[in-house]
Amino acid sequence: MLLRPHGPCASHPELPALTSSLPRARTQFKDGGKAYGGYANYWRGPSHFVFKIPEQLSSEEAAPMLCGGVTTYSPLVQNGAGPGTRVGIVGIGGLGHFGLLWAKALGCKEIVAISRSDAKKEDAMKMGMSCLALPARLACRSPPTPSFPPIPLA
Repeated sequence: MLLRPHGPCASHPELPALTSSLPRARTQFKDGGKAYGGYANYWRGPSHFVFKIPEQLSSEEAAPMLCGGVTTYSPLVQNGAGPGTRVGIVGIGGLGHFGLLWAKALGCKEIVAISRSDAKKEDAMKMGMSCLALPARLACRSPPTPSFPPIPLA
């Protein structure tokens, strides 16, 4: 199976490694070994994609950070989130939880959670939210001018 990059990924500097070195299910390594993709017990690939998970962190705790965590951490860092910045996180469930936690850990000055309801407000406050925006409750004749530039996740 060949990965077909598109959009900003097409010119990514890691593209040769991503399209040729990473094993996918039902493929073989150059030495004839079988690759099991996401069903593998072990993974082999370029060493710069590998880091040690601390012993005190279980695989069950680490796994979500390697998927949803990276999905939210990377765009925040790549777009300058950090001390003194203001960020908006859309949605307080799933990926939004990671977004709030990362923004807090990065030292963002203001973290605005944008949600359909205030049902998870207490959780969001514990995770670092400083303000909750509920766009569905806005009574505007025309849409308000956004104060956050959009950050694509993909």
